[in-house]
Amino acid sequence: MKNRNSVLKVLGFLILIFVVSCEKEAYISIDAVPCDTQMEDILDGDKYQDILDQFTTKGVVGVTAIIAKPGQNTWIGSSGFSSVEENKAMNNCNLHHTASLAKSFVAIITLQLIEEGKLDFDTKIEDLLTDEIRSIIPEIGQLAVKHLLQQTSGLPDIFELNFISDFMNDPEEVYTRVELLEYVAKKELLSEPGTEHHYSDTNFILLSFIIDQLEGDHIEAIQKRIVQTLNLQNVYYHNGSYPNINGLAASYWDQYNDGKIENITSLQKRVTSYIKGSDGIISNPMDMFAFYENVFQGDLISDPMLELIKSEVVREEEEQKMNTGYSHGFMLIEEGDQKWIGHAGSQLGASCFVFHNLNSGVSIGVFTNTGTFMFQEKQSLIFFRALGCYKSLCQLDGLIFDC
Repeated sequence: MKNRNSVLKVLGFLILIFVVSCEKEAYISIDAVPCDTQMEDILDGDKYQDILDQFTTKGVVGVTAIIAKPGQNTWIGSSGFSSVEENKAMNNCNLHHTASLAKSFVAIITLQLIEEGKLDFDTKIEDLLTDEIRSIIPEIGQLAVKHLLQQTSGLPDIFELNFISDFMNDPEEVYTRVELLEYVAKKELLSEPGTEHHYSDTNFILLSFIIDQLEGDHIEAIQKRIVQTLNLQNVYYHNGSYPNINGLAASYWDQYNDGKIENITSLQKRVTSYIKGSDGIISNPMDMFAFYENVFQGDLISDPMLELIKSEVVREEEEQKMNTGYSHGFMLIEEGDQKWIGHAGSQLGASCFVFHNLNSGVSIGVFTNTGTFMFQEKQSLIFFRALGCYKSLCQLDGLIFDC
C-alpha cells in the first residue's frame, strides 16, 4: 500500500519548487456560453442550490450539480465563477475537464468489443500491443484484458513521484502515450495479476492502445460508439478545436489551501490534451451525466454485461478513497445496503464525479473548476463532503444541514 503521508510531503516540496520556478502563464479569456437549461422548480431544489452555495464559500471557485430522482424532473444548478478574472458566473452549460471519467468510456468500448467477440476478458494483452509497448510493460506475458479493466494488473501508476518531479521541472512538456508508459518501464509489479486492486492510469492507457489495434483509433471509437450513438453534442475528445473549446470554464488551484487561487487554464488544457485513455474528455455536465444514465439504463451494453459491472467488484483498500470497490471502469461505493456506482475524476485544475444509486435510482453529478489532484483538503471538500451532502439530502428526503 502506498504511504500517502510521505507522498504528500514530497508533493508539497515539489509544488513549492514549481511555484517558485515557473513563470505565470498568460491568462486565457473565457468565452461566454449561452444557457437556457434552468429546470423548473422541483422538490428540494432550493436545498440543492444551498449546498452548492455553501461550497463556493468554502474555496470551490465554480461548481455545477445535477440531481435526478425517479419520477421527478432532473434538477441542475450552478454557483461561483467560470472565470474569476472576468467576473463570469458559472452556468449550467459551461464545459469542464472531466479527468478520470474517461475510464468509463474506454471501459464501455472494451466491453462492447468483448460482446462482439473481438476480444475476451482472458485475452493476453501482449497479443494486442506493438513490440514497442511490449518492451516497456513489466511482466506483460501475465497480463489479461480483465486485469486492466478491474485494475488488478499490479502495474504501477504513471503519475507518481518520478513523473511529477519531471512535470514540475518542465510543466510545458507534452508527452505521448508511449512516453508516459515509459515511467513504469523496468518497475516491478505491485502484486501478482488478479490478486490485488491498485488504481493506475497505466491500465486504461493500455486499453486505449488495444482499442486502437482492434478499431483503428480509440478516439474515433469513442466518437462513433458513444458520443454519436447517444447524440452527446457537448462531449469533446481530441476533435474539433479541442482543447480550446468555447464555453470551457477556466481552471484554478489553491496550492496552499488558504483561499488564494491561481488560474492554471493553459496548464490544465495542456495536461488534458496529452493524457489519453485514462483522462482527456471535456464535457458539459448534462452530457456527461447522460452518458452514465444511459449506461445504467442498458443503452450501451447488454443486461448480462451491466450485471457484471454491478457484481464483479474488487475491494478498494487504499485509505482516504471515496469508493469502496472498483469494477470494469466504474467505482462502487457501499454504505450499508446502499450501493452507488459511477466514477470520480481529479485533476490539477478540475474535479468531478457522477454516481448512480442502484437501490433507489437516484443519480448525482458534481463538476467543478477547482483542482484536487495534489490537495488533500480540496479532495475532502469535493469527494467526501459534497457527495455526502447530496446523498444524505436525497436519501433522507428533505433533510437540510450545514455541509
